[in-house]
Amino acid sequence: MNQEFCKECNNILYPKEDKEERTLLLTCKSCDFVEESHNNVVFTVNYSFKSKMSHNIVPKDLASDPTLLRVHALCNKCNWKEAVVYYGDEVDDDFVFVVYLICTNCFNMWFVNEELENKNR
Repeated sequence: MNQEFCKECNNILYPKEDKEERTLLLTCKSCDFVEESHNNVVFTVNYSFKSKMSHNIVPKDLASDPTLLRVHALCNKCNWKEAVVYYGDEVDDDFVFVVYLICTNCFNMWFVNEELENKNR
């Protein structure tokens, strides 16, 4: 909703509901001016997904972290059979947490979803 101003006193107009007519009105708190709103949107929230992968994660540091879970997983880059599990901070389009595997030999990163898809084929 764009900021609109009173035509009589130039103060800000505030949204108010007309419960009988079920319409949105714009009212002035200073002079009681009222007009019908041209737009019924009061507030809009835009969510956008941006991966934090490139900003926060250093694969070499994570692969050498002894506190992270280690699993048997075949790296598609160097054929090493050990990887570290890292739970990402972001979610994908289906709001599923993104889980990464990091090779402990070459530090290659891949999604667990890719690993599961390859096993199901």
